[in-house]
Amino acid sequence: NGAGKSTLLKLLSRITDPTTGRVEINGRVASLLEVGTGFNAELTGRENIYLNGAILGMKHAEIRAQFDKIVEFAEVAGFIDMPIKRYSSGMFVRLAFAVAAHLQTEILIIDEVLAVGDTKFQKRCLQKMQDVARSGNTVFLVSHQMQLVQSFATRCLLLKSGKLVSDGHPLEVISEYLGQKVQSIDLSRFPRKGKISGRFTSLSFTAATNTWPDSVAQGSPLTAHIEFELLRPVKQTDIAVTFYNSSNIAIFTSYWSDSNPRLDLAEGRHRFSIQIPTRHLRPDIYWLSLYLSGAHTDHVDSVNGLAMPPIIPSASEDKIVEAHRAGVVLLSCDWQQASN
Repeated sequence: NGAGKSTLLKLLSRITDPTTGRVEINGRVASLLEVGTGFNAELTGRENIYLNGAILGMKHAEIRAQFDKIVEFAEVAGFIDMPIKRYSSGMFVRLAFAVAAHLQTEILIIDEVLAVGDTKFQKRCLQKMQDVARSGNTVFLVSHQMQLVQSFATRCLLLKSGKLVSDGHPLEVISEYLGQKVQSIDLSRFPRKGKISGRFTSLSFTAATNTWPDSVAQGSPLTAHIEFELLRPVKQTDIAVTFYNSSNIAIFTSYWSDSNPRLDLAEGRHRFSIQIPTRHLRPDIYWLSLYLSGAHTDHVDSVNGLAMPPIIPSASEDKIVEAHRAGVVLLSCDWQQASN
């Protein structure tokens, strides 16, 4: 936060003029920044589509050719002639993205405004952005969600205090970004839905003597430290950790109860740790989801999308750690030759 991302996008979108220097853009730009940018709340959805197209320099015939696709994508056909000030936030975001993505532009600039939409809509947006990129156009995306950046981007920029710190392949730049993590993540600040009887409060990692290392070589020890607070006593408490790779594929889930009896825990803070089997993880960026439950599968708390230190290739000659093998994990199997 405060690195200058949104300011940079406003400069590129010509919403804000630079105080010094200049911005050179080769192509027509459409942007989806803060919700409401470029829309007139008093006009209808139909009128705003044509207004935005005109602002982008499109002809009336060009906008009309894309109009039906925009309305279908935004799912606002029944409200297209209603003033958008009466739209819900979800309807507004759907229409705004549909306009930006379907009008004929060479450069599409998107801030983290997509976080407003539901999961189904976000997936459709990602698919549309990929379609735009495959057509030879540029998509400029700003996000704190490293899974999104890793799965979507072909080039990655890292900003710090308004300065460009790194520019290169997403895996390399994301690894550098994650290496700037603090000693632990404050999980108590994550939003929760509904009434909970406890909450995760902290996640940290140690490898050898390092707290939250920049990276960990395959086969090296890595421990995750999990803290949570119970607001009331919970019987038969269990903790689960699910590991995801950079393609958002769930690799495996480990439960406390896999090798230990469930616990009856009192109100207050509790600490647990888990040894992560890095020997079997391919070089990649991984993410965790934490789940806390009680008796009769009673849900206590859960937190998703937590980054862990990247796994890098080991210098070992052991064949199990060869990074070029296909698959999502690296496992050793027993082989035998059958007698004739």
